[in-house]
Amino acid sequence: MNLRTDALDYSGSVTATSTMWVFPTSSSWVEQGVANDSGTIRWYWAEVSGLTAKDHYPGLSFSYTTTYGDKISWNAPANAWAVYRDGSFVANTTINLGASTINETESGAETTSDAVSIGGEASAMQKRGSDGNWTYNWGGATTHVQSPLRGGWFTQYADWWYSNP
Repeated sequence: MNLRTDALDYSGSVTATSTMWVFPTSSSWVEQGVANDSGTIRWYWAEVSGLTAKDHYPGLSFSYTTTYGDKISWNAPANAWAVYRDGSFVANTTINLGASTINETESGAETTSDAVSIGGEASAMQKRGSDGNWTYNWGGATTHVQSPLRGGWFTQYADWWYSNP
């Protein structure tokens, strides 16, 4: 998936992210994207399983309005989920996330304050089929937007935009 962040401004001491998530189970996930943590903006990835969570900040650069190719996929030889950015391997998960298949995927934004200005786009969304091939058809995908965020499809099942006015 390509992820572009156009705005991730904050007001005060809050956290905001423009992110993609992969959920192997309903209580575990891997995510990657851009975080604004009380004014420090940086690229990150994280892994969560139940009450165990690890945030990782590998020091990769970030610029607004630049599109980054983000990918999270199962790495069978390592028995872990692999995180990639712009086609390069970043790291494998270190927490057992309970499954090697994807239960759900999401892209968008989250914040701890309604005062945050967020804008971005997730495009070139792909999924790997049971045959191992990647396709762009997310037929039947559902959307969920929680106020005050807004979002919608640019291209049905392929290109998603999101913003907080």
